Amino acid sequence: MCGRSKEYGAVSSARSIKNPVLICSEILDRRKNVSSDCHSVPPLHLCSHGADDFARSVQPSLVCDNEDLMSDEARALWARQRKETEGSVKPADHLVTHDYHARMDTVGVAYIGEDKDGQLVAYTATSSGGLLLKSEGRVGSAAIPMASGYCSVGQENCTAALVSGTGECAMINSLAKTLSATLEGHSFSDDEVCESKTQIGTP
Repeated sequence: MCGRSKEYGAVSSARSIKNPVLICSEILDRRKNVSSDCHSVPPLHLCSHGADDFARSVQPSLVCDNEDLMSDEARALWARQRKETEGSVKPADHLVTHDYHARMDTVGVAYIGEDKDGQLVAYTATSSGGLLLKSEGRVGSAAIPMASGYCSVGQENCTAALVSGTGECAMINSLAKTLSATLEGHSFSDDEVCESKTQIGTP
């Protein structure tokens, strides 16, 4: 997501892309560079085969067989959890232990700096493996704007926020945008910044 324009690019349910975030960047670039006289609307969000086909057209080196994206460890983990939840009346993803979910957690980058012209910019990017044994067809929060990532460039300040946890809660509450707005309306002292770094475990 670009904090100045609020444009973003998203990919979900892709099956053959090594680094989906790079394809998200391609989608964002197309949005930023669209001509004013263009009669078609470049998409913000591509999913499934459409995302794979787009990736193949812009960065074919990032497209691979779906089998190549699965490590032996991931296969073993999936099989073990699948076996442990067989026969349960509860949804499988409700029965997966926190330790297993933690291995598939969201990762992201928040950037605040200057562009080549010295203008203040802010960007965020998030990517997630979702929940282990998640419901068929589930789309998590990583690809949803304002949920897992949000950034804003204002007249006097800018913010960039990333969140992780239960994606459905993040989506319902537009959690990253809410956090960003809270930060934007508050001036932090040096002591508060140091305290917040300690609380979140920043070395």
